[in-house]
Amino acid sequence: MRLALSLNRDLAGTDLTVASYRREVTLGGEVASLGQRDSALRTARETGSVSSVVDRLRVRVSAEAPR
Repeated sequence: MRLALSLNRDLAGTDLTVASYRREVTLGGEVASLGQRDSALRTARETGSVSSVVDRLRVRVSAEAPR
């Protein structure tokens, strides 16, 4: 699982944690965008030995507020 996430170019620069119990995987940490979040979750779900994924990912909030 960790290898699949580390090889995903969409997830470059992220700080992800992976915990697993039996076939359930919990993803945590921080990503820069909703696209990165979706990519991480999709990668985890598509891993053959995973039966379910718990999403504990946080999307980093930009320091600049929209005007």
